Amino acid sequence: ADLLLVYAPEASALEYAEDRGEELLMQPITRDALVFLVNADNPVTSLSQEEAVGIYSGEITNWSELGGADAPIAVIGRDAASGTRGAFEEIVGVEDQCVYTNEYESTGEVIGSVAGNPNAIGYASLSAVEGQEGITVLTVDGVAPSEATVLDGSYAIQRPFVFVTKTDGQLSEAAQAFFDFATSTAANDLIAAAGAVPVAQ
Repeated sequence: ADLLLVYAPEASALEYAEDRGEELLMQPITRDALVFLVNADNPVTSLSQEEAVGIYSGEITNWSELGGADAPIAVIGRDAASGTRGAFEEIVGVEDQCVYTNEYESTGEVIGSVAGNPNAIGYASLSAVEGQEGITVLTVDGVAPSEATVLDGSYAIQRPFVFVTKTDGQLSEAAQAFFDFATSTAANDLIAAAGAVPVAQ
């Protein structure tokens, strides 16, 4: 509670501030795209956000409703403790509505499950699926997820990560130096290597 500098998803920081009645300053430093993935043999290559809501809320249960094979959709997700799951459900608008066929503790298990099941759909961070075999990453509302579409906002399923500082305190000299570095273009290569999309220009 006494920290002056933390790194967190924006939604988590806002919830923390609201719970404590504090005003916080938030500086975005990265963005993370959450993508839908299907088995490479699935002919479906795109979804609308409305269709994604239908799948994860259990209203759309067969791939034939989306132009695919006449087969039940296996809905794959992360376990309830996962921050990725929480962010996904909040962004897509399916909090407390999801109907999962299987839940997994790691992103690797989600990807492996989808790669091994022609009827499966899952979600993961964009960086986690790059170069993975056996899957297809779907476009959403006609937009493919990429660094460019995340930065320009056209790919909508994304979340910002922010540095959070208190309004009533001052960073130490060392913390301020780190903050200045991390929010500058000098940190972009490190941020990209960690799998996120840097926002400093």
